Amino acid sequence: MMNFNTFNNEYQIGQKCLIVAEIGQNHQGQMETALQMIKVAKECGADCVKFQKSNLNEKFTQDALQRPYQSPNSFGATYGEHKAFLEFSIEQFEELQSFAHSINVLFTASAMDEKSYLELRSLNVPFIKIGSGDNNNWIMLENITKDDKMPLVISTGMQDMKSVQKIGDIFRNRKNIAVLHCISSYPTQANDVYLRFIEVYKNLFPNHVIGYSGHESTPIVISLGAVALGAKIIERHFTLDKKLKGSDHSCSLEPAELSDLVRLIRILETKELKLNDTKSIIELIRKVILEADLPHLLKDLDLLKLALADVSPDDKKLFDCELNCFNKLRKTLVYASNIPAGSVIDKTDFAIKVNTEHGNVATEEMSSLIGKKMVKDVIFEQSVQFEDFDS
Repeated sequence: MMNFNTFNNEYQIGQKCLIVAEIGQNHQGQMETALQMIKVAKECGADCVKFQKSNLNEKFTQDALQRPYQSPNSFGATYGEHKAFLEFSIEQFEELQSFAHSINVLFTASAMDEKSYLELRSLNVPFIKIGSGDNNNWIMLENITKDDKMPLVISTGMQDMKSVQKIGDIFRNRKNIAVLHCISSYPTQANDVYLRFIEVYKNLFPNHVIGYSGHESTPIVISLGAVALGAKIIERHFTLDKKLKGSDHSCSLEPAELSDLVRLIRILETKELKLNDTKSIIELIRKVILEADLPHLLKDLDLLKLALADVSPDDKKLFDCELNCFNKLRKTLVYASNIPAGSVIDKTDFAIKVNTEHGNVATEEMSSLIGKKMVKDVIFEQSVQFEDFDS
């Protein structure tokens, strides 16, 4: 079993890039497929396989679970039935983890809610991923920051820079944190990738490992650009076949692509990058591609150039290409119970879940409502609105 206890500066400087094969729910709810994917990812050279863990009633409101879900990618008549079909129990996670350990590959998952975080914690995984869908779940983030022994990897899709910096503030005293640049668009086009936010994060968070979670349709070359900019974690979705049913397969790497990516990253890590200008990065990656004898990838270097466009911290925002994911899966502030008019609100009166509608109170504005009086009756899992409170 590989020992992977922490993310720290020594790991970032002295260790090789951690390559994570994000299986997610590309297993289509089938244990046999999940076990096969772990085996194949290991054979491709991945250091870690990652799944997704949810407790549906903790992650979603009942309205969100009960909404009809008619899609070529649906595994159920409602979104709740669809998600339940794809979800593994903690006992199944234990079986998957045991198999991963037996073939010497790291095993972990994204925690999609606080209960799932605690379940993964009980498995003693090497780190827990906080995906872009939960990077605004301030209730969960503030609770788990007390658990300073568990390394966290946090993606930053669908966030503006103010929210990214708030994550930095919450975890400012932690050394075992990794922050991943991510665009929550499936698949992401090259001109929407904005790889140079990796440099922005390296400057903002010098005590944290910086990485990249990619969903680009160009399978390999853009991820190499992330490594050239200093990413120490590369996370890519993984599938056995891009044509399989499911919304993530089209932006996932097939086995041959993952194998090529691993080989190219390991070659790239042996090179010294003295300059980080776009021309130097592209020329270096061109040489690495030729050294690996993969000339068919040279055609994608023009797309890498698009992905390396200059950015500033102020450019970080919810991008137009992320709106579909935002509207479908972004969590919002809801009420944790029925609350009558006249009640004085407390933090425990709120929850943060995926709902069918977004209130006009951002999750980071929750604290501004503590101590205010309700001017109307509200019900369990109703989205929070400013007009619910006295002024």
